[in-house]
Amino acid sequence: MNEKLSMRDRIAALLMGPEAGSASSGSIDEYVRKHPKEIIDRLYGILNVLDSKANGLLRINSLFIAAGVAIKTFSLKDVGLIPSLCGLISLLFLVISCVMCMSIVRIKWHFLDKVVEKDGSFDFKREVEELSGVAVERTKSYIGAWWLSVLGLSIFVAALMIFLYF
Repeated sequence: MNEKLSMRDRIAALLMGPEAGSASSGSIDEYVRKHPKEIIDRLYGILNVLDSKANGLLRINSLFIAAGVAIKTFSLKDVGLIPSLCGLISLLFLVISCVMCMSIVRIKWHFLDKVVEKDGSFDFKREVEELSGVAVERTKSYIGAWWLSVLGLSIFVAALMIFLYF
């Protein structure tokens, strides 16, 4: 069957690989206890990819924001009401996308700050849970920022076409 997996099951599959299957909470905890470095490396790898993607999207958004401001500022003729409104709406979407990208690359806590010592050994469970939550949260933020950017860039191109040809 092709059923939708819960976020817990997807994260377990990512972290544990083929061993995940129908892993219970106890087996996931045991896997985290036995392989903390591997799991934390995987999660930071995911966060690094999200950081890179967010930085790229931030650069693209910044270029279009600058282009929009330059066109509005240095235009030799009046831009007109419709292109101006489209430009402002585009700018709004791009700025919101930039803010969402900045939330992706921020640091929430110090590296391994959630690790605790328990019974003479280190417990990484809380660190892994927090990192998993951050990966999910940042993935959702990136998807939202990407769609806002696409929308803002589409409106920007439409406004530019209206400005140039009408």
